Amino acid sequence: MGRPTDVANFDPFYVVEDNFSMERTLYDSLARYDPHGRLIPQLAESWEPSKDGLSLRVTLRNGAVFHSGREVRASDVAFSVRHAQEKRAGSQLRVLYNLVTDVETSDERTAVLRFRRPYPAMHDLLELTYVLDEQVATDLKAKPAGSGPFMVESWQPGNELVLKRNPHHWDAPRPYLDGVIQRAIPDAQSLVAALQAGDVDLIWNYPLPFYTQLKRDSRFRVDSGITGANYYDVTLNVTRAPLTDKLVRQAINHAIDRKQFVETVLYGAVTPTQVPFPSYSIAYFRELADRYPYDLDKAQALLAKAGVSSVSFSAVASAQVLPGFVPLAEIMQASLKKIGITMTIMNLEAARYWDLDHSSNFQMLMHNYGRANLDPDTTLGTTVAWRPGTNIGKFSDPKYAQLVTQAGSATNPTVRKTLYRKIVEIILDECWDLPIAAVPSPWAMAQRVKGFAYDRSGYAILAGTSLRG
Repeated sequence: MGRPTDVANFDPFYVVEDNFSMERTLYDSLARYDPHGRLIPQLAESWEPSKDGLSLRVTLRNGAVFHSGREVRASDVAFSVRHAQEKRAGSQLRVLYNLVTDVETSDERTAVLRFRRPYPAMHDLLELTYVLDEQVATDLKAKPAGSGPFMVESWQPGNELVLKRNPHHWDAPRPYLDGVIQRAIPDAQSLVAALQAGDVDLIWNYPLPFYTQLKRDSRFRVDSGITGANYYDVTLNVTRAPLTDKLVRQAINHAIDRKQFVETVLYGAVTPTQVPFPSYSIAYFRELADRYPYDLDKAQALLAKAGVSSVSFSAVASAQVLPGFVPLAEIMQASLKKIGITMTIMNLEAARYWDLDHSSNFQMLMHNYGRANLDPDTTLGTTVAWRPGTNIGKFSDPKYAQLVTQAGSATNPTVRKTLYRKIVEIILDECWDLPIAAVPSPWAMAQRVKGFAYDRSGYAILAGTSLRG
């Protein structure tokens, strides 16, 4: 398998794109959504939410074991939740797990998760909770601690991760493959060339211009990947001038030619958007989706209203992290120049990009966020773009935070929808983060690759994959 970057680490709660091919390969979660949004058992064989929405009883699968050979226990579920809650772990899901006040373990196979408030989106927690081996998870930066279908045989950081079949996996006779080699191939041309030469069987996250080319080649099969899980966005640091002024941020939003980006860079594979959620979400409102049409005159008028005639700032991007980042920045740069805004593009290596991302050390950042197709409470509570008070744009507003909590706690769908409309209106008014379009995550593979799949977040599922011919 070829991909642009190596894994960042082996912590399944550290959900950056670098780890997408590692999550469900080395780890099992409690449950997993199928392509139709139905939860199917994984390490949990059953679950039962309380009527008041304040707890969730989980019964673990009998006989599931970690790579260490030790049986998966309820105490490991409690440990995994505590790990995700620890600030030093750096999990993007920490806010979500902070809703858990306690994990009771009445016996080795039963865990009861208790929540701080009514939690209608608790099923998302089953999908996102990977279970760590408490006795092995001492250094997840260098060593995994899972029960997944494959185990680490060797790792050359930045180059190659070699995995071997887990012979004791609960989902026997899967996995079918004896092993998987994940190679980091940062150069897009080289990534595609490796597939064409037969050096790799499967590639992911390659530039869309190659999609049509590979689709025409009878040796390969292409897959456009999940749509609506991950989104391109542009994050503005509201504590860094000149982006401290809301009017300037609104002007920039009007100056983004999303249609050009989608048609020329994403080859029309998705549609432009200005709101954080896909059209099938309870938090999507069609009448709000076109608040910021591409309009340089409106952008210029907003700059005049802000009392500025010339603006300059830098924008961080990385072609290694996502191929579309630099073209998006270039399209923005050309439009902004027409209204007197000078934007300098910093195209950085992936490691440096993530350093600046995690520390909010930027003025503007070409970015992408995930979990948009899960419950809106999960999206707003776990993604670094939208988390109240801890988002990387450093936007903070008590009203926004309160509404996110209220909407996430409401059990009445009509009430929830009303609250989410108010949230989207704040997002559109404040413009600390600007959604652009869903991220196509194309896969391409040799015809002999059979049974390949991915989950609702776009993570690779290799347990059912085989090679024939």
